[in-house]
Amino acid sequence: VSEFVVAARSARSSIGTADLTAVADWIPVAQLSLARPIRDVERSEGSADKVVKAAISYYCREISQAASFSAPKFRAVPRQETLYSVESMDSFQKHVYDHFKGQKVDEDGSMTKAEARKILNLDDGASEKAEIKQSYRKMTFKLHPDRFVGVDRTEEEASATNDEFAQVKLAFDTLSSGVSDGNGSWYRSLGGKDRVDFINVDLVSINDAKTILDSVKHDTAVVGLDPELVQLFVLR
Repeated sequence: VSEFVVAARSARSSIGTADLTAVADWIPVAQLSLARPIRDVERSEGSADKVVKAAISYYCREISQAASFSAPKFRAVPRQETLYSVESMDSFQKHVYDHFKGQKVDEDGSMTKAEARKILNLDDGASEKAEIKQSYRKMTFKLHPDRFVGVDRTEEEASATNDEFAQVKLAFDTLSSGVSDGNGSWYRSLGGKDRVDFINVDLVSINDAKTILDSVKHDTAVVGLDPELVQLFVLR
């Protein structure tokens, strides 16, 4: 069985009065499974395989419903305005899922993207490198220990400043792991150049998709991803 993760996004960040910023970048919403002979797997082109494309096209209604269930913002996106991408489950786990493990603040000192933006005084959804770096430099200049040399401060004040400085650095590191370069997608940037299995999907007609699937006689299935996982990307 070959497994893939399908992501969806709105083609526009707003439609009418609906603010769709939260789903304007890719959101993983569904898992696609193909049961096929080993010989077909060996000849497969991975995510770029025409059978994968056909399966996503055939099940686009179900994928859209899964997206709307886990991320209600998608309900405001017309079907023709919904874009899809796909990558192997292995690629998703290595380059995307592992990045999000431990995003909640806990003993390991990690933090969420939303908390990192708050610390750096950034707007919700800010993800461009230049904006993040500018805010980081401004705050580290203000809090750098060298600025307090010779300044009469209590031990508590010095400790508080050092802690704040460390939080700013952690926030920058958190946001710098997968950021938009101003021309692309934050989600797509995760994993960098090593993430070669990520493919944009150009849907074909339902009839053409059915013809392709019937010709290969592979068992196919689609299921929505865990809503809690989906929401990590919606709320990041």
